[in-house]
Amino acid sequence: MRCNFCGGAAHPATGCQYSETMIACWRCTEEAWRWIKGHTNGKARRNRGGIVPSVSFYEAAGRK
Repeated sequence: MRCNFCGGAAHPATGCQYSETMIACWRCTEEAWRWIKGHTNGKARRNRGGIVPSVSFYEAAGRK
């Protein structure tokens, strides 16, 4: 199987298979998650009235 992003070799056991025709290799999956974490962790949410400080998952769930 070929990665839909880079064209390299891909397998569901080491990468991520999104559907029967969409598969990503390990490297592309790792890069995607690194990008997602970098753009979601530690950033403030924007609100129409200004910037609202972000709350971590555990603070929102009631744990500290």
